[in-house]
Amino acid sequence: MIQNYLKLALRNLLKDRGYTILNVLGLTVGITFSLLLILYVSDELSFDRYHEKADRVVRVGSHVKETENEFIWASSQLGAADALKNDYPKEVEETVRILGMGNVEFHNGEKRFMEKRFYFSGEKVFDIFTLPLLEGDPNTALTEPNSIVLSKSVAEKYLGAGGGYLGKTIQNSANENWKVTGIMRDMPANSHILFDALMSDHEIRKQVAANPNNWGQFNAFSYALLRPGVDPAAFESRIGEMYEKYMATIFKPLNIKINYMVQPIVGIHLHSGVTEEPEPAGSLAYVRILGLTALFLVLLACINYINLATARATRRAREVGVRKAMGSSRGMLAAQFLTESALLALFSGTVAVTLAWLLVPVFNQIAGKELTAEALFRPQILGGLGVMLILAGLVGGAYPAFVLSGFKPVAVLKGNTSFAGSNSALGGKGGGGMLRKGLVVVQFAVSLLMLVATGVIYDQLMFLKNKELGFRKEQVLVLRPDPRTTRRSELLAFRSALQQNPAVVSAGSTFFSPGSDDVYKNVVNVETNEGMKDIGIDFTAVDEFFVKTLGMEVVQGRDFDGTPGDTLNSVLVNEALVKKMGWTDPIGKKLKWNLDEKTPFAHVIGVVRDFHQKSLYNPIEPIILAYRPVCYAMHVRVRPDKFPETLKSLETTWKTSFPAQDFKYAFLDSEFEKQFAADNKRGLLFSIFSGLSIF
Repeated sequence: MIQNYLKLALRNLLKDRGYTILNVLGLTVGITFSLLLILYVSDELSFDRYHEKADRVVRVGSHVKETENEFIWASSQLGAADALKNDYPKEVEETVRILGMGNVEFHNGEKRFMEKRFYFSGEKVFDIFTLPLLEGDPNTALTEPNSIVLSKSVAEKYLGAGGGYLGKTIQNSANENWKVTGIMRDMPANSHILFDALMSDHEIRKQVAANPNNWGQFNAFSYALLRPGVDPAAFESRIGEMYEKYMATIFKPLNIKINYMVQPIVGIHLHSGVTEEPEPAGSLAYVRILGLTALFLVLLACINYINLATARATRRAREVGVRKAMGSSRGMLAAQFLTESALLALFSGTVAVTLAWLLVPVFNQIAGKELTAEALFRPQILGGLGVMLILAGLVGGAYPAFVLSGFKPVAVLKGNTSFAGSNSALGGKGGGGMLRKGLVVVQFAVSLLMLVATGVIYDQLMFLKNKELGFRKEQVLVLRPDPRTTRRSELLAFRSALQQNPAVVSAGSTFFSPGSDDVYKNVVNVETNEGMKDIGIDFTAVDEFFVKTLGMEVVQGRDFDGTPGDTLNSVLVNEALVKKMGWTDPIGKKLKWNLDEKTPFAHVIGVVRDFHQKSLYNPIEPIILAYRPVCYAMHVRVRPDKFPETLKSLETTWKTSFPAQDFKYAFLDSEFEKQFAADNKRGLLFSIFSGLSIF
């Protein structure tokens, strides 16, 4: 019987090739791109789950509450990891601190590279995270000073292919030798933190042991491996007492409260909610949207199939009538039509998997992922494919099957084949026509919803790109000499040489580029209308040329002029700080960030218009700009014409000033736009699949 169903189904599909091709095309497009979206969603939901102990690993961040402000950091103090293990042995099995180095240069002979994923840590990192070593012993790899564990790809980059890396060395910019004591596999991309190298924190351990009361610097990622059965939320409540034990003497006089926040690592990527993440976080909202888009694609393809099948019913009415007259039951006819739809779905699914396999590299470029085609055969992806085939084969074919099999043989053989409302043909009033109209309405509604959502996302991205920043980012190059090997005199000579270049409009330096999210947070003793108060305020430093170079506007007072008086006794503030303090006349107001009584107060000499020091996702916060004649992020505004020649002259100036350092530069506008690069990719991804759903 089944063989007969298959034979008849195949014959009918081949007989009406146009109808078959239309349905196969629609289902194939829907299933192909739904598979890719499911692959994306599955990857987003899989972050950090490859660690063998992932369900017990947590990161301890810091929730800082001031009198008038609060913020959450992913980091905690250097001593936090040790204290957690020593004070809570019943809850904590092991801890480790991981300390970032920022952008650092390492080299081996002529091979020089800037690295941003080199971290200090200890050997316990291998007990907490699953980081298999290809060479070396995880129990001893990070015990000795100046020992380093490299990822396989980084080892090949510095030391060549072939293995046998143990005992070899690479050097940092200060020409310190770091001995290779281990080689680990490259970490999967679905990690909230990625290690290209782990360096022994031997010196940091000595520093913590020598100064156990240093609880004022939040510069380490602290991880804990909880014992089986320990609830992270209950543990978070338990460690609240650490504030009184370790931090109150420092922060209570300043009216600052610190609460530790415990985050299971499997939830960090999509539920972060903190600043200073080591890698860009994901968006749970986008994951849900793209998951719904995948469902819509299959749903719309099924609706197309239903509509085409019901519209084609008239052509098959006589077939149904003849077969019923010859004894076929309604169930047999329904089974025949369901077999046809199942064959269509199965063939479309096979083609869709092949297309998805071929399109994974293109999809990776659009989505910014590193997915593999083999991932299509993971159980969850195959499960999703199975659901789609059931939807397309059974649900999509169910209504046509049961409607067509319900035709009354007498009516259709007499020529009454009106499908959309014929009582005699359907045995019911107007069912087919009303359903088809309803399904078309659903299709239009979904398409309009996708169009509106695409427009909203596009408008949001345009708003971010075109928002007034408070400075001009175009035609500005950022040059960063290595602060560990660059002398003050060399940097001053470099800036002077840049300013004498006819292609350079202006050159000025700062600690941190605007839009980078980098800034110091200092407790500042500041003059208010109620007297002096200690308040946490963002802080950076600039030279006397920086404000002009970036086209910032001084709305009150004056800019720095580089005189000796500016060095210690003058600051600029932004409008947000003036508003926060309630100052009617900010010029001359006193403040100091070193709370030592012997330190003299600085005075406000000018107010700059509000600008985005942090990303556009953060509101503009009060900030202090102190004067420093030497800062290591040089910003150079160049003339737009003859840029290749200009760049060559800048490289010549760089090599004259820093012959041992490779010339590297970045465009400020490109650096600034990196902050919403992930949203750009998600927006593009959604727009493409929105267009496909409409197609």
